[in-house]
Amino acid sequence: MPYHLRACFLYLGIFPRKSKFSVSKLAHMWIAEGFIPRKDGVTLEETAEEYLKELNPHADGENFLQEFRNSGPEGFYPPIDEVKKNRRVCIHAHISKFIETLISSRHQTLKIGLRSFVSHSDTEVTLHGKNISIIRAAFKLLRVLDAKPIKVNKIHSDLCLLVHLRYVTLSLNGDVLPEAISKLRNMQTLTVHTTSCTLKIEADILKMVELRHFQTNASATLPKKSKASEEDERLQTLCGISPKSCTQEFFSKLPNLKKLGICGQLGLLLLDGKNELLSKLVKVEKLKLLNQVTSPKDEDDLSKLFDQPPRFPPNLRSLTLSATSLDWKHISILGSLQELEELKLKNDAFVGDKWEVHDEGFPNLKTLKIESLHLIHWKSTSAHFPKLKRLMLSKCEKLREIPVELADISTFQELHLRNANQSAIECANDILADKLHMKQNDNNIMFELLFDD
Repeated sequence: MPYHLRACFLYLGIFPRKSKFSVSKLAHMWIAEGFIPRKDGVTLEETAEEYLKELNPHADGENFLQEFRNSGPEGFYPPIDEVKKNRRVCIHAHISKFIETLISSRHQTLKIGLRSFVSHSDTEVTLHGKNISIIRAAFKLLRVLDAKPIKVNKIHSDLCLLVHLRYVTLSLNGDVLPEAISKLRNMQTLTVHTTSCTLKIEADILKMVELRHFQTNASATLPKKSKASEEDERLQTLCGISPKSCTQEFFSKLPNLKKLGICGQLGLLLLDGKNELLSKLVKVEKLKLLNQVTSPKDEDDLSKLFDQPPRFPPNLRSLTLSATSLDWKHISILGSLQELEELKLKNDAFVGDKWEVHDEGFPNLKTLKIESLHLIHWKSTSAHFPKLKRLMLSKCEKLREIPVELADISTFQELHLRNANQSAIECANDILADKLHMKQNDNNIMFELLFDD
């Protein structure tokens, strides 16, 4: 294996076996670790993608990463004292016991030289102020903190003193991201999970000159007076932003934004002359629109987003709609998005019993995911989805039919069903039978029918 790929390959061991994780997350962690060199005319993310393509599953082991496992009453194996000998540590179970033991042995661990601390534990643990101070003192050199199971009630000032942090996943029991977070001047990727449906960001994230990716699961409002600097062109991902913070002035400061997620009362995007706002984001390739309606008065007609010409970014490749409650007659406009390859419809994104695909359909769509919709009838032909590869139907218990004609799509390789009724399952089996029949004459035909409980 080429030397420049060895660290990237070995870093894969930080994830549990058979676990699923996004390619972008892995790339961001590599970048935070300093594994990806800067090259003229190429982004760090693009170089990371090339490294991923080059990787092969062969490498020699070394003391690069240590997983700590609970071994019963005896504690952890290897003993927690061994933390001092490693730069990267992962704990995928019993995170609370690990933290308790680490804190209780703080006199031995103050000189820990960890660069990465990762946990994908199923259990959670809440860190309180005094314990955060201990962790900060022990982890002074930490670059990567990917520990969603570790929760804090607020962003403690001591956490903001870990100035070497580049990649952080936080779990927050509160609804405020304080201004002090701006002190993390080397931050490249920041993900905030919160128990609140809203998040007030007091920090001016545009002043965090290394920040490339920010996302949260809440509807996040930004400071009204945000001061842009020359480095704002670094920001590529902004997910969880409230419609209240979506202005032309703000987006004009983000010329290289590629991934955008807007969460909140989406009807606000249609007010105050904002109708053309999304269509001007020419570099955005991935867009998520998650509607939050808190009262009947908040209901808005979002169909104006589907007027001609389309109100979406012109180079959009991936679109997710959730809780938008649109009529199926409006979906045809999405087919006119020439670059659209992935479409996810969730939580009553469209309402109505019947979806009958008209016109040219979706000429370049490769992945279609439909989840938690009350759709009953779906009428379509193979001509409407000529490049479809994957179809995922999840929690659509009322859907009685899957167009059997989809079997005629030569590129169609995977049909994934979850919580489907018997009628839909029978249609899926008919598609499988047709695909197996086609395979008798063409060995290049590949198809899988997958079920989840």
